[in-house]
Amino acid sequence: MFQLGLGAVKFMINRYVDREPVSGETVLANSFSRGFGGKGANQCVMAARLGAKCAILGKVGDDPDGHSTLINFEEHTIGTDSVEVDSSSHTGVALISVETPTGKNRIIVGQGVNKLVDAKFIQSHCGTIQNSRITLAGMEVCQDAVVESLKIAKNSGRITILNPAPVPPDFNPELFSLADFLCPNEHEAASLLGRSTDSIKDVEDAKRIAVDLRKEKGANCVVITLGEKGCVALENNSETPVHLESPSVTAIDTTGAGDAFCGSLAFFLSHCPHLTFEEQVRRSCFVASVSVQRKGTQLSFPTRESLPQYLFV
Repeated sequence: MFQLGLGAVKFMINRYVDREPVSGETVLANSFSRGFGGKGANQCVMAARLGAKCAILGKVGDDPDGHSTLINFEEHTIGTDSVEVDSSSHTGVALISVETPTGKNRIIVGQGVNKLVDAKFIQSHCGTIQNSRITLAGMEVCQDAVVESLKIAKNSGRITILNPAPVPPDFNPELFSLADFLCPNEHEAASLLGRSTDSIKDVEDAKRIAVDLRKEKGANCVVITLGEKGCVALENNSETPVHLESPSVTAIDTTGAGDAFCGSLAFFLSHCPHLTFEEQVRRSCFVASVSVQRKGTQLSFPTRESLPQYLFV
């Protein structure tokens, strides 16, 4: 069986600056790079690099970026039978600005054909979902596509993971129960509750938000990622969230760290079911911490061979 990634497929343009310009100002970048991205694509590539057999569900444009993206999937042995080439718009693109001193980023996205991934498209590829052990979905495609994909997966007895990024203003509450694992970052977690995106100031705030997502929204297992602070996890059979620390590292580029975490979590859930959930999350944090120590998105993702082998025991 596959692990299935549903979400955006994009081409990334990265620029590295000492600081962001103010309105009307021009600043010089220290460096510039191009690469592959999109949350669905990133998460699939991360899981594949750890050794998972993956497939991607989505669209690319009939353009050079789209064709090179398909080659990138093939090089990672990711199944592309459910990727459609659509000439009605361009391959998705993301413009990323990274502040060199901190590694923190700002991202502007042009959706392109990703906005054409809808429920009808999902229904036409339902067999791929039914044959996948885990479906990991993001919110960079039409929301009805996400709902439909998770419904098909749940009805087929599969594991579902939702990374609700970005959170749409009309977030469908049905998604809370459809996701076995809800994996937002701290800003998204607060937004899901209709609260200010900066309402999580520390780990204790994150724990309270996790509990509220269960009590107020009916979420199942909740994992809130907190960047360098690690994450907070609330299991299905527990009423007490736990804080799992991330290794202390010097971040160079945090772009895609959340995707590295989600792709790793999907891998450990699928391939290491003997581990406790806390340990699966802890190992996912470790992999994500490795990714922030290099520039780029998929380029920064570690391979299984480059990681400590105890992670896979």
